[in-house]
Amino acid sequence: MIINLLISQLIMGILIPTNRINDYQISGSAQNAEEFLKYILVPLLIALVIAVLLGVVHQLIHLLLIPNFIKSDNTYLGFTYFGGYVYTTDALLKSRACLIYIAPFVVLSIILNLVLGLLGLYNIPLMIFIIFNSIESGTDILPLTLILLQVPKSAKIVNNGTHTYFRADPKEVQIY
Repeated sequence: MIINLLISQLIMGILIPTNRINDYQISGSAQNAEEFLKYILVPLLIALVIAVLLGVVHQLIHLLLIPNFIKSDNTYLGFTYFGGYVYTTDALLKSRACLIYIAPFVVLSIILNLVLGLLGLYNIPLMIFIIFNSIESGTDILPLTLILLQVPKSAKIVNNGTHTYFRADPKEVQIY
């Protein structure tokens, strides 16, 4: 999560001119009820809406990369107290599984970040969206790392609820 956040922040830091950094800082103090709403409650509500929207968009990116997700009876989408999830119990190639895991981070935290920065369209809600996605993508990068380190090239990956398994190609496994 920290590495993902640092990558997004590095891109933002490069693309935001240093004389405009103060434009993105939230300042002010809540002296009365009106200021409390303006400086604290409204930004929190905006952040909550952004987090929910992010969860939906993030999971839809995963879903769109699952092969034949519309026709498949083995693809599941849902939400829990801890966030959303998408998984399929169909067998996936290692490369496809890696693409499914990394796509939301690349699309929302790197490509969107670069496009917004290059076009000068940064604003606080979009920056919060990018930062939240970087943090949320940490839960995708861990299984991606495990797949890259542990699964042989031609293996098939299968999810069974919260468990992920792979079946290696017998030609690739070394028997001692």
